[in-house]
Amino acid sequence: MTPEEKHTEEEKHKAVGQFKLQLNGVLSPFDTQGLGIHIPYTKEIITELALQLHKRLNGFDHPIDLNHAIQKYNSRKKRK
Repeated sequence: MTPEEKHTEEEKHKAVGQFKLQLNGVLSPFDTQGLGIHIPYTKEIITELALQLHKRLNGFDHPIDLNHAIQKYNSRKKRK
């Protein structure tokens, strides 16, 4: 697929899912320290920050901001 072609929502969802699975490995040492309860939330925030970075690198004037990532996560969580 060339950069000009659009990814389907299913492809985007799959890529984000794969990214989150890799974050499990990165964050697993925290589980051994009794901090495992924080891993799912941390994974979501890191993912949101990565999506912000992706938008910025692709020419969108988008902030890369922790507070914005937390607000976005909380708004998505309320919709579920």
